[in-house]
Amino acid sequence: MASGDGSGRHTALVDRLVLTALRTPVLNAVLDHGLCQLRYRGRRTGRPVALPVQYARHGADVVVYVGAAAGKSWWRNFATPYPVEVEVRGERYTGIGRLVRAGTPDRARISDIYRGQHPRARFVDTDPFVHIALRPERGRQA
Repeated sequence: MASGDGSGRHTALVDRLVLTALRTPVLNAVLDHGLCQLRYRGRRTGRPVALPVQYARHGADVVVYVGAAAGKSWWRNFATPYPVEVEVRGERYTGIGRLVRAGTPDRARISDIYRGQHPRARFVDTDPFVHIALRPERGRQA
């Protein structure tokens, strides 16, 4: 998964398996507890990217913690606000993702959203979050 160690082909295979499971209704019900799919176009490559990630949601806020960020690159697409789709519980939403680094004014609020749904999660202060502001319902995709 995207929150893994970034070990190349093994990670890509695991990502594909998890994404397939998330698209299967019976397996989705089992896996959905905290997993969603992010979709975006690579900022430099323009290629479509789909990643399974652990998330927390509070209203129109979706928060993804980027653990072991140094070994990953996907999150850098959100260094400035960038369009993203999020598939949660079989529903697809559009929104804008942005990076929330340590020391930014809303880091505590974003961290609290994530910790509220993942109370046992351990954070490294230097690892960022990706905050996704979902668009209003009219922005939902079918």
